Amino acid sequence: MAVGVFDGRGIGRVGNDSNRMSPNGTWTVNQRAVTKGILNGKANSITSDPDVSAGVPHDFHANNVTYWDHPGVNTAETSFFGTIDFTISAANGKEKCELKFRAAISYERVKTSSVSWGGIR
Repeated sequence: MAVGVFDGRGIGRVGNDSNRMSPNGTWTVNQRAVTKGILNGKANSITSDPDVSAGVPHDFHANNVTYWDHPGVNTAETSFFGTIDFTISAANGKEKCELKFRAAISYERVKTSSVSWGGIR
């Protein structure tokens, strides 16, 4: 994911972490993930907010950040059928821009698995 701001005020935070390239930046970039489905035969619902940090592979600059995320379930699990709804946002207290999308996942170890992507409102 790549997020940039163009007002010269910089990105100061990514999730809960400070951006050392722009520690006084006024923008915060965040990723939120809501997972709902059936994990190993049991109902499962998890919200991760923030779902991004300096701990993920990234390239941070003063006015843009790029990070790599590998969404999905731990493949050590036996099965998962459900969705992960993502919200990527950039906010500065007065303005906010966000992108929302969904991954629908069907996973069974030793069987065919699938992922489909789409927008959400």
